[in-house]
Amino acid sequence: MFRCGFCELDITPFAQSHMHGMFEERLMIDYHATPYAKAVVMENDGEKVAIVALDSLYVYPTSYHEIVKRASELTGIKPENIMVTATHSHQGGITEYYDKHNDADRFYIQFVRYRAADAIAFANNRLEEANVRFGERDVFLAPRDEVRCWELMSLDGIRFEHIRPDGSKDAVTAYCKYYRK
Repeated sequence: MFRCGFCELDITPFAQSHMHGMFEERLMIDYHATPYAKAVVMENDGEKVAIVALDSLYVYPTSYHEIVKRASELTGIKPENIMVTATHSHQGGITEYYDKHNDADRFYIQFVRYRAADAIAFANNRLEEANVRFGERDVFLAPRDEVRCWELMSLDGIRFEHIRPDGSKDAVTAYCKYYRK
């Protein structure tokens, strides 16, 4: 039996904490869109896997290991079955200490680590029987000189997109969608 559960938790950075990106020091003074930790837990025949995506520029190894350790302790999911990724958002907060951190950063980093693990735990608690469909479709692309790769999660499924650097027409979108039974 296949089961699936989802959760998203707000991880808005604290006021005056540092934000990544733009090659300059940026402090959180306001936000345009709420950043989230979005988690999915999938179980098939008793084996569970979890994915959590943080709306942050990236996830440093120290944060990754703390998130996985806490999530595994809360859920019993094997650490090797837990994936932590980032959406590369420039609106999210930092996930690791660096030379200019302040008190707001220190509290936020611990907060986001807990929220990511909690999102996995809550998704695990929301497991319900589901059907799942996988597929792919062609993507029409304008010519581009860059690689674009997104991992998008919503409360009703996961979609992985990979767009090739040359914008070739044979690029595909793979998707995984679950349906409640």
